[in-house]
Amino acid sequence: MSKIMKFIFCLSCILLLNGCAQQKQEKVTQDSFAIISLTEVIKEHHLYKEYQGVQDKLVQLQNLQKMQKEMSRKQLSGLDKFYVQTQLNQGKFNEALFQTKLLEKQVALEKQLDKKRKDLQLKGKEELLAKRAELEEKYKLEFFNLRTQQQLLLNAPTKFRSEQELAAVKETQKNLQAEQLALKQKIEQELLELINVQKQEIEQAMQPYYQQAQQELANYAQELRQQIKSESQKNLQGLEQNMQKLPSQVEDTLLSVQAEIDNLQSRKDYLYREIYQDVENQTAKVALEQGFTVVFKDVRLNIAATDITKQVQVELQKHKKEKGKK
Repeated sequence: MSKIMKFIFCLSCILLLNGCAQQKQEKVTQDSFAIISLTEVIKEHHLYKEYQGVQDKLVQLQNLQKMQKEMSRKQLSGLDKFYVQTQLNQGKFNEALFQTKLLEKQVALEKQLDKKRKDLQLKGKEELLAKRAELEEKYKLEFFNLRTQQQLLLNAPTKFRSEQELAAVKETQKNLQAEQLALKQKIEQELLELINVQKQEIEQAMQPYYQQAQQELANYAQELRQQIKSESQKNLQGLEQNMQKLPSQVEDTLLSVQAEIDNLQSRKDYLYREIYQDVENQTAKVALEQGFTVVFKDVRLNIAATDITKQVQVELQKHKKEKGKK
């Protein structure tokens, strides 16, 4: 509100000596003093709120412009250094990107191989289950005979047997259990041999897929290096072009902000003139109508003076309504 405060100082007093002489009937025969609180009057003006809003926006934009200028200065001063550093780091960046992409491809190929391996293993598992069923059927009779003999021994009465006979029975039971265990181990051994054979067969079956995956990975690596190199060159060219455009872009941005500042400043000046003119006119009107020859602003002197602040505010409101009707 700097300009309005200047206005307040400029409007320290309004001399109306000649105006009083032109009235048909004089209201006073000597100087009559009035005071006015211009700060309160101005704040009550219907344009003051807009004026204050414009002022706040103007300050914000000016601060923003200052920050943008400083940031632009730093950006432009660091461009050359940034470009050189980018070139120096490009090789490391390209290698890191290459390794990352290559690893992703390798993982994808390994997933495909793993799926193929699992398909073969599933087929082998089905074959293994069939083999187990076959072996169990093959030795089914032997297991039955062993279990039957064990059951007969268990069911035979032991009351009238001697200790030697009981020991012989226990030894027989032990032998039968051992034969049963040996038979189970024989089945498991045959299944284990089958598992080992299946593993070898799966590895042999996977060899062509391994070779195909390795060749695909090698081709991908070659294409990837060429692609990264090409993209790197494009990026450096694009960076160079953007660096060449940046000064003009910065200037356009600053000019855009300056244009907005100029528009706000014009609006502020306009509102200032309107408020200034209204307050001056309505203060003069009240002073003339009530016969005051001198009006002091925002001060108290050691003289008799009438406060006409509210009268001026009332006149400003009337003036606003009359403008609205027009």
